Amino acid sequence: MPSWTIHLSIIDKVCKKIQIPNNNIFTFANIMPDIFEGHNTPNPSIIVKDYSTHYPYRTNINGMEVDLPDIKRFKKQYKEYFKNPVILGYYTHLLTDNYWNVQLYKNHYNMQDSKKGLLSIKLSDGSTKICPFAEIQPVKHKDLRTFSRILKK
Repeated sequence: MPSWTIHLSIIDKVCKKIQIPNNNIFTFANIMPDIFEGHNTPNPSIIVKDYSTHYPYRTNINGMEVDLPDIKRFKKQYKEYFKNPVILGYYTHLLTDNYWNVQLYKNHYNMQDSKKGLLSIKLSDGSTKICPFAEIQPVKHKDLRTFSRILKK
């Protein structure tokens, strides 16, 4: 999933485009789904799996079964509360995760051998690496961290 820097950059753009009542609550709500995953927050009091915070649904992209945030289910569940900055911030987080993951999976990953679980990933130098999904995830997260460092500058 995208880093907090990516999420915060999007929050900044959204807040400049539209009036959000209480930007601080909106900002906090936007990172809230990731707080207890244990990746970004040192020593959280509990670790929560993203299936309970990101409304996942399984879908197929380029022959791969992946989990994406079910933004339609979230919107349906909270449609009466979208003026609340907490709900709007949380929804913006899910939209961001959905967008980045769909773009990455569609444009950079392909199933090569479903029986062996081998995928290909396009690397920044134009080459292709074939490996199991478990090895591709760290590459994806490394790329997102690199992009985050660029955003910070």
